[in-house]
Amino acid sequence: MGILQDMAALRRDRKNLRAFAREWHARNTLATPSDEPSVFFVIPLISRARAADWDQVINNLADTVGSLRAQTSPAWQALICCQDRPEGITFDDQVRFVEFTTPAKPRDGKKLNLDKAPKKDLATQRIAESYDGDGYLFMLDADDILHPELVEHVVTDNNGTG
Repeated sequence: MGILQDMAALRRDRKNLRAFAREWHARNTLATPSDEPSVFFVIPLISRARAADWDQVINNLADTVGSLRAQTSPAWQALICCQDRPEGITFDDQVRFVEFTTPAKPRDGKKLNLDKAPKKDLATQRIAESYDGDGYLFMLDADDILHPELVEHVVTDNNGTG
């Protein structure tokens, strides 16, 4: 029986659930957090073929990237994953483009053909391949705006448990 099945079976009995939690924590101790964690943002971007208004998608993305670039801490990186490289976005060491090579299927009104999850997976895999420290992972949409002190708060409050 797997851990989720164990948890579901023990959920009915509060005493057993506490014992299970103690046992789980004893087997899965937390590593000491790094003194200098990084914060990674993954942005799975809708393809040009699926976007109702590509120009609006790019404008929203530019605002999102602007809110990242306005962070008071430089301890972050963002990966934008899409079939189409967005025009007008400056890519560098902090904002990287990850090409998603699976062709986009145009909107057809009958079937969604979503590819958001595989884009998240690919970008996360690229982070794992290029970074060997510890840090935090955030999933963003291309229209999310972040508080300018978010990264500073996360790395300052670095508690090792996310």
